[in-house]
Amino acid sequence: MSQKEFASFVVDCEILTKKETGFMTKHYVGVGLESSLPFMHSPRQRRTWLSHRVYRFAMHSGTFLNGLSYRHNRKDALNLTVSKLVTLQGVQHFGSEGGKYKVSLEVKNAGSGFALVKQTGTYSSEKDETDVYYGFDVMFDHPVCLERGKRYEIASLIKGPPSWYVTAGTESGEVQGIQFSFSNSGAFHGATATMATLDDNWQTKRSTICERTKFIFNNELLSDVKFVVPASQNESERRKSQKCIPAHKFILAISSPVFYAMFYGEMAETAGTIQLPDCDYESVLELFRFLYSDEVNLSGNNVMQILYLAKKYLVPSLADKCTEYLQEHLAASNVFSVLPQAQKFEDKDLEERCWEVIEAQTENALNSEEFVTL
Repeated sequence: MSQKEFASFVVDCEILTKKETGFMTKHYVGVGLESSLPFMHSPRQRRTWLSHRVYRFAMHSGTFLNGLSYRHNRKDALNLTVSKLVTLQGVQHFGSEGGKYKVSLEVKNAGSGFALVKQTGTYSSEKDETDVYYGFDVMFDHPVCLERGKRYEIASLIKGPPSWYVTAGTESGEVQGIQFSFSNSGAFHGATATMATLDDNWQTKRSTICERTKFIFNNELLSDVKFVVPASQNESERRKSQKCIPAHKFILAISSPVFYAMFYGEMAETAGTIQLPDCDYESVLELFRFLYSDEVNLSGNNVMQILYLAKKYLVPSLADKCTEYLQEHLAASNVFSVLPQAQKFEDKDLEERCWEVIEAQTENALNSEEFVTL
C-alpha cells in the first residue's frame, strides 16, 4: 500500500487505533522501529452513528417517463425547517438506471445566506433500498447541524442523464419525534428525494472535549460571532466575493490573548459580525481550525498568510508549526520568497536557514523565479 492510499483510505475509515496509525506513519516517513509493526488481532469495527432517513416524497410517487433533464444547468432545491436540533449527514437524489451524475450540492441558512456545507462529486445511480426507484446519496465529509426553527435551503446543480422525478411532495414528515417541514424553493424541479439525519445527541457520540470542539468548528451551532473575510488572496477578486465564518467567542478567547481582549476586554467588541479585510477565507479558516482542534492544513499557498495571522493573534504554537513547515520545504526555488518574511517577523533561525540555502545553492537561487520577481 502506498503512503497516499494509507492517508486517503485507512486513516479516514478509523479502523486503526491512534497508536497503530502512529506506527504506520513512522514506517512511511522512514523512522526505524525496534520490531515489526505491532497490531492488535481482535476483531475491528468501524465507528458508526445511529442514522435515520426522512422522505419528502412517498416512495411510490416517483416516475421516469422521459425523465427530468439537467442539460440546462438548472438547480434543484428545496427549503427545510426542523423542530429539534439534528445533524444532517447527506442528501439523496433521484437518478436513473446506470446513470452517472456530477453534483454540486450546497446547504445554506436561508435567512443569512451563509453556506453551512458544500459537497461536489460524481455519483453512480443505484436501485434504492426500497427497490422502487433509482437514486444516489451525496454524503457530506463533515455533517452539519440544523437548528430548530431556522429555514435552510438545500440546492443541487446536477449534470447527467434524465432522472426519475416527482411533481409534488409532502409538506412535512416525522422521524424519531422530530418534525421536518418542507417547502419548494424557486429552483424546485422534483429531483431531490430524501435526506439522511443523525439523532440530536451529538455530545454523547464524542467522548473528548477535542472531538466536541472540532464538531462545532465552522458550524453555526452555538455560534455567537461571525467573521466576514475576502474569499480569495487575489487583490482583484477580494472586493468581489466575501465569505462568512461562524465562530464561538469563548473558544477563540481561550486560545488567543488578542481575541480575549476583543471579546472580553474593557473595550470589548459587541457587534455580531466582524470584518477582516486583511485576510482571506482559507487562511482564517485554518487559523480557526487550529484554535478549535490543534490541527492545521498547511501548504505552500497558505503558510505565509497563516504565519501572519498566528503572529497577529499571538498564537505562538501555530507560528512554530508554520516556521517548521517553511524550514522543511525550503529550497533554492522559494528561498527568496521566504527570506523577506523571515526578516519581517524577526525569525532569526529561519533567516539563517535561508542564507544557508542561498550560500549552498547560489546559482539555482539566483535563477529562480522568486529572485527575478524581487
